[in-house]
This record gives sequence, C-alpha cells and structure tokens, in this order.
Amino acid sequence: MKLSNKILIGFATAFFLIPLIIMGFQSQVNYKTGTVEAADMARRKDNYRFDNPSENMTSIPLKAFRRVKMADAQGNAYSFHFIKDDKFGVKIGNEFKDIISFNVSDSGDLEILAKSLQKNKYAEILIYGPSVSEFSIANVDALWLDAKSDSLIINAKKLQSITLNSDISLNSLSIITDQVKEIITGDLNMKVLKLDLNGTNFSSQRSSYELLDITATSDAKIEINGENKHSIKRLQINTRDLVSFNLKDIKVEQCSGSFSDDTKVEMPAVNLKQMFAK
Repeated sequence: MKLSNKILIGFATAFFLIPLIIMGFQSQVNYKTGTVEAADMARRKDNYRFDNPSENMTSIPLKAFRRVKMADAQGNAYSFHFIKDDKFGVKIGNEFKDIISFNVSDSGDLEILAKSLQKNKYAEILIYGPSVSEFSIANVDALWLDAKSDSLIINAKKLQSITLNSDISLNSLSIITDQVKEIITGDLNMKVLKLDLNGTNFSSQRSSYELLDITATSDAKIEINGENKHSIKRLQINTRDLVSFNLKDIKVEQCSGSFSDDTKVEMPAVNLKQMFAK
C-alpha cells in the first residue's frame, strides 16, 4: 500500500473516532457486552428520590398518573428510568427541558411530547410515581430501560432496539412489540419476563429468570445463552410461523410450550423432552 493511502486511511480513522470519543464523554454512557448503562445518572443516590435535587437535571412535579405514553419520539434515542416514589414527577437533563414537555391527561396518562433532538444526542428521563403500570412508546431509534418498581407493561412500536439495563429491579416485566428490531438483555436477575415478539429478535446473555415466557412470530430470532453460569426455573416458549430458537449453556428446570412446523430449533434434548412430556 502506498504511503499516501496509509496516511489517508489514518486520517479518516481519526476523523471518525475522535467525535465518537467526545460524544462518549458528553453522553456519559458506559457500554458493556449486552447492556448499556448510564454512567453516573442511574447510580447517584440523589436520583432515587424525587425530592432530592439531581445535578444538571430539572425536576418537574406532576399530578397523579398510572400510565406513560410517548406517541412519537421523533426517531431519537432515549434512556428511561422508572423509579417507585411516593411523589409524582419527572427529572430531565437541563439541556432538554425546553425540547421535551410533559402533561397528565384527565384519564391519568402522562403524555410526553418531544421535538427532534440534535444528531448523536440521547435524552435521559427519570419518571417517579407510586405505581406506573404501563409504558407505551413509538418511533424510537434506541431505548435503554431501567426500572425500580413492582411490575411494568411496555408497548413498543417502531423501535430499532430495546436494552434492559443490568440493574433493573422488577417483579414482573411484560413487553409487547410491533415493528421492533431487537431486545437485548445482559446480566439480569429477573423474576418474571414475558415477551410477545412480533418479528422481534431477542438476545439474552448471562441472565437468570424465575419465569421466562416468550411468544414469537414473523421471523423472530431468539438466542438464550447462560454461559453455564445462569438458570431459568420455568421457560415457556410458543412460536408461530417462521421463528429461530436457540437455547444453550443454561440450566432450565421446567420447559413447556409449542413450536410451529416452520420453527428452527437448537436446544438440548433434555429440554425438548420436558416440552413434550405428558
């Protein structure tokens, strides 16, 4: 290779990497295998109470709500944290307080309206309330989710990816997808995870569940890998149409469900026998 070509390649690489490094510091995001976590924001103790001021964030008190809706996220990326608290309200980064607005409807829905964010920006929103039961969101590039509550139902439409952060703490999480490309988990220890996957890929790495209940259809690809360190007490899997299901290196105590004729299956024989045992 000519020296001039090497110089050009080196310059192009630096031109590409430097903005990414700067962006990494700006967004304060740590990337781990299979998970994405907000670096300090999710761990600072002052974020776990609405009454405690959080650095570089605006606190907005709200009237009571039970559901959260974001009908159009403008194709941006968001990190949502659902935190159980006796106060109703949200916290949002100061730079986004004039771009994203919050309103509680008469029916008890917290409605989130957003303008388009700057390129390569993501907004972090902390939502506080005694019991948020449902979260609906549409038209998102990437969604990172953290929750510290009892249970939550997520209706997701037109998303590229949903990542469940490793420090999520829920007794039960249900996710229903429509035109969502993938759901990613890593290092989870969850009681109940229920997934209704309409053509959505699901990747679970290094995670344990008491109950993992999956219904999948329309070319969904499911990969569950416990790396011989994790377990599932009860696995329920039901597929329709063409689905790919891969289960490996994880202990499953009970396995049940049914596969469509078009499902491609890779799993230990012991778990197949569990499924078809009468």
